[in-house]
Amino acid sequence: VSGQALRPGDLLKRALERRGKRTAAAATAAAPPQRTGPALPGAVAPQATTVRQGGKFTLALGSLGVSPDIQTDLVIQDLLDRVTNDLVVKLTNTNRFVVMEREQVDQILDEKDFERIVKGGKFKDRLRELEGADYLVLGEIASFYVATERETVTLLDEEVVRLTGVAEATLRIADVHTGSVLAADKVRIREQIKPSADRTLAMSTLLDQLTSEFVARIVGRLFPIKLLGVIADGTIFINRGADGGLAQGMKYDVMRPGAELRDPDTGISFGVSEAKIGVIEIVAVEPSRARARLIAGGDVVAGDILREPIQPVAAKKPAKIEPKW
Repeated sequence: VSGQALRPGDLLKRALERRGKRTAAAATAAAPPQRTGPALPGAVAPQATTVRQGGKFTLALGSLGVSPDIQTDLVIQDLLDRVTNDLVVKLTNTNRFVVMEREQVDQILDEKDFERIVKGGKFKDRLRELEGADYLVLGEIASFYVATERETVTLLDEEVVRLTGVAEATLRIADVHTGSVLAADKVRIREQIKPSADRTLAMSTLLDQLTSEFVARIVGRLFPIKLLGVIADGTIFINRGADGGLAQGMKYDVMRPGAELRDPDTGISFGVSEAKIGVIEIVAVEPSRARARLIAGGDVVAGDILREPIQPVAAKKPAKIEPKW
């Protein structure tokens, strides 16, 4: 709108007076405000958006509660503090989110508001007071402990100790702009942990697994796995890495988004059509991205979506009826 002519290679930076603020139009409009981050997969892009926080969603990290009958070896408050701190670090390190910490959220919402969200009550107006946030993340921990199993091996005349980490929790993501609960996922972890004389280390390992799974679920809900591009040697780059639960050797179907699908009677959108283009295999995983190779199909391009292969359901064999004599 002002200044010299633009040229390729020029850098764009947000004006200082716009940082951390919604546009005046969004603040005064009667319609629900547009989110600061990118649109959700399959959603129709809005006509106008507010200034983005560098293309990132802004998450309000809300209450982490515990079930009344929780099983845990830790002091409750210590467990909640450690999970919260770990989530802040891991969500920030994905480089996909701006995170509002719990103290900021507590100034606006109280425990009754969190309880309404958990029980599905009316909370839309209260959530809109989280100015600048896109989603509210909260959860409840039901179990968090390490079970010890001891077995005596007679032939070796020694005792074998096995540690099993058990964690169960519920993760909820509420859309601040609409007041709806976008996700309510149950997270269950039951993993063998390497025996260690230091039980604290075993608990830390379990906590790391739980929070990593939380982050993977959040990223998975808000960001689809997409191809970033393909370089000359055929290496394919993907917009998710360890933060999204990817691991070397995983295989994904490459899908090409097509036309939007709408019910002709109701006009309700059912997302977009997708055509299978090929199959890729993950060959290297970085913190926030991964590299892959094409193992079937061809001509994949940036923007293609990755989906986990759908396993065919084996048809049940008809029951054999034995004659009764």
